[in-house]
Formats: sequence, C-alpha cells, structure tokens
Amino acid sequence: MAVRACTYQGRKRQYVLDLDGVDRPQNTEERRRALEEFLRSQLPVAMAAEGCRP
Repeated sequence: MAVRACTYQGRKRQYVLDLDGVDRPQNTEERRRALEEFLRSQLPVAMAAEGCRP
C-alpha cells in the first residue's frame, strides 16, 4: 500500500494505492525493490488519471 497527499477537486486528500496479488519472489529484498520500483512508476500515473494532483 502506498499513500500520498494530493489535492482533489480543490480539497486536500490522500491518495491510496493498494496492491493485491503481487508476484512474490522468495528473496524479500528483491520483492521489496520490485514493488518500490513499480509504485514509483505507477503512483503518479494513477493519481493523474483520477484527477488527484500532488
């Protein structure tokens, strides 16, 4: 889950991106790195698509 502050329709909000069913490599460090990379690339895109501005 990732949470980021944003402005939606002129009001301060929090945008929450919750993922389920993420590929689960056995290596926890690898899994964490892959998830962080995915969230960094997709969170801004998802927020923009919903009209939520940072």
